Amino acid sequence: MRKLLPLALLALCLSGCVKAPEYETPADDRARCEKALPDSAIDWLTGRIRGGTLGFMMSRDVAEARDLLLDDFRAWRPQNPHGTDTQFVRVCSMNGPAHGSRYRLEYEISKETLDMVRAPKRGFLVRVSDDVVLTSSWRPPVEGVPEDIGRGEYAVYVACRVPGADPGQREGAPLKGQLEDSLSNEASARVHYTHLLHSTRLLVKALGCTNKPVVPAEPPASVK
Repeated sequence: MRKLLPLALLALCLSGCVKAPEYETPADDRARCEKALPDSAIDWLTGRIRGGTLGFMMSRDVAEARDLLLDDFRAWRPQNPHGTDTQFVRVCSMNGPAHGSRYRLEYEISKETLDMVRAPKRGFLVRVSDDVVLTSSWRPPVEGVPEDIGRGEYAVYVACRVPGADPGQREGAPLKGQLEDSLSNEASARVHYTHLLHSTRLLVKALGCTNKPVVPAEPPASVK
């Protein structure tokens, strides 16, 4: 009987004391997008899909992205630049009603130094400063294919010296942010960079870059 009593008390405690697991919902992912993007971005995207519904997919908030990227930056070494487990960190992901339509914003350690970055096909490159480079590409809708949506890719590279990282990390492993859009059918790079640069400014601040790179709120006037 004495042996059964402690077991009964343990079972009672477990049933009453263990907190039920918290399951995330699409609303959580929407909230992350709203925090990572400018205030008007969600409304703009909703308008672009013409009455359809945005679906919010799994993403991480800026604080989580910062922690994961800090681990990768601090693991980087010049003699083994591709030897870490570096993966992209998605801070916003949305799907639209059209097949394959999506809007995704993510960050990673760049495999290229800033001087190695080149303009992609059907795109351009702008060197904003010694610390910031922008690239963009756009594939227009295919002529003759009903309801085909154009596809754009917009990237920002930032030389960010992470506290506690190898001294060569600033030059050898910049931060890369990328926005992929096959949802809005918007050819303007300026609109997309308004979203991408807003998010990048938040992340650069969170990372605590010791070289203090200046990420602009908008791209240069030459970017249309």
